[in-house]
Amino acid sequence: MAEPHYQAYVAASSRLETDSKARSALVALQRRQQALQAVSRLSAVSPEEQAELEALREAFVSVPAVAAFVAAESKLKALCQAAGSQLSQSLGIDFAGACSTGCC
Repeated sequence: MAEPHYQAYVAASSRLETDSKARSALVALQRRQQALQAVSRLSAVSPEEQAELEALREAFVSVPAVAAFVAAESKLKALCQAAGSQLSQSLGIDFAGACSTGCC
């Protein structure tokens, strides 16, 4: 039996993938980000352009499927962090640090 937070995350992820409003909002945001990418590198994005990007971000995160996914992801992340802390205490090592990726 899967953990409820994980099940909620999987369900929210599925809904997000198939939600046309979320997809449309994401495409609009990404297009505008790409259009401003060169200007952004020069730190020349105008306040109006910055406000437009923020409005597009807000529109994206306000889509119910996106909000549900973000909430489910946050709960699952907190659960994983708590489990990692418990493992660290039980094992007497920094579990997350021991699991980090790297060459050595």
